[in-house]
Amino acid sequence: MKKTLSVFLAILMIFSCFGVFSAGAANDEYTDEELIEVKDAMNFFKINNLPERFDGSIQELRDADANKSAEEKINLLGIDLDFLYSNSGTLLWSFLDVYQKDANGKILLDQAGNPIMKITKGEVAIMLSSVSAYLKDLFYSKFGGLKLYSVENAISLANIIGNIFFRDFKNLSVGNFTGLFGNQVPNAQEFFEAVVELSGLHTIIQENWCTRDRSFCEPIVELFGGSYIDIHVDNYKSGKELGARILEALFAKMNIEGPVAAFINILTLYTRSYDLVYREPTLALFTHKIEKILNFEFISEYQTFSGLVKLIFCNCDPIAQEGCFSNDNKNVAHFCPAEFPTDRIAAAADNDEFLLYLFYYFNLCGVHRNNKVYINNLQSKISASPILNEAEKGRVNSILDGFFRNNIESTCKTLIEPFIAESFQPSAGSLFDRLKNSLQVFLKKIADYFEYLRKIFTGELEYGQGGSPFI
Repeated sequence: MKKTLSVFLAILMIFSCFGVFSAGAANDEYTDEELIEVKDAMNFFKINNLPERFDGSIQELRDADANKSAEEKINLLGIDLDFLYSNSGTLLWSFLDVYQKDANGKILLDQAGNPIMKITKGEVAIMLSSVSAYLKDLFYSKFGGLKLYSVENAISLANIIGNIFFRDFKNLSVGNFTGLFGNQVPNAQEFFEAVVELSGLHTIIQENWCTRDRSFCEPIVELFGGSYIDIHVDNYKSGKELGARILEALFAKMNIEGPVAAFINILTLYTRSYDLVYREPTLALFTHKIEKILNFEFISEYQTFSGLVKLIFCNCDPIAQEGCFSNDNKNVAHFCPAEFPTDRIAAAADNDEFLLYLFYYFNLCGVHRNNKVYINNLQSKISASPILNEAEKGRVNSILDGFFRNNIESTCKTLIEPFIAESFQPSAGSLFDRLKNSLQVFLKKIADYFEYLRKIFTGELEYGQGGSPFI
């Protein structure tokens, strides 16, 4: 179980944007005819002329496409790389390659004289929202309530965070921390404070946020879920407390909204307000990583949101030919993102358009450098997961097929079609599980509070000394 949270969050971090619901599309009831139409439409939802692999920049890829015809260029429904990376104009669905045509390229008409569409925005929305809804249910079933609060998950989360903020972070072994929480199930404060300490995040926050005015970092704290829990003024004085509260708020947000919807909310605001609001406090947390790359990379690259994405995921050394620069086809430890189309995504008119661009981008990433090997390894870890059943393993792997292997047919057949069919029959067990988990959390807070009062009354703990379950 110790790798399950790492794998799940790795997936979320890589494609944390699969599906804000389009008016709850996945919960609507569809006719068999509508589902068949969605299935048929997905045959056209793929990146055309995608190379097997490219090691250069997006600009080099665009240059290679420059002299090709529209049909030969890399495109999704007619959206080429220039539109994705340079054009901030309005996307008009009717101007895309979405109509059925005859052998001569002429658009086919129905009996009423209207163009016959081969794929609609609504059909794409059903597909994307179904993936989002499935991941929401899966996340809650595995980590909802008190299920998250285990030593294994604490170490997994610490390793993920440590690798985000430190280039030389050494992964921790669960075997060295079996007594981390004693024989008790920890409360949220104990769990998340352990995570921030083990990952080193508490030191980074203390040195780079707590030494400044609260207003410096408060926009990020609020963005990551501050509206879901109370974060007190005093929390901003302690890196351990503030880091723990941010993580607790983020997981509360993911449990309520779903992990994908929570992350897409964060990504949306980051792309639209990065330079004005989020850049300085965000980069302040990456001082350690930035210091390590000053010798061989241009720091100006990391002033952009695209640079931040690279900073988060890519820990390889291009001089040593390591990581995503390596020719090793087996041992690829991290994901190397291609240049992020920040302006295009920030200009998206709605969630469906936003997700359309992200789908395009993710599949570009899928053939960038050694990412294909990384996805292979990730799918192998999913297949070996001890807490996912066979159906869950197949469905999660099919998401990777669609969004990184340009094979949406696999996602439709393995996940979307059966998931929508199952959604017609609400599970009483699912509702009971949520009620049970909520009750467990509530009872745990009561028990922790009375234990805190006992320590105060017996003199074991002085009031204000700390240890309250409600920091």
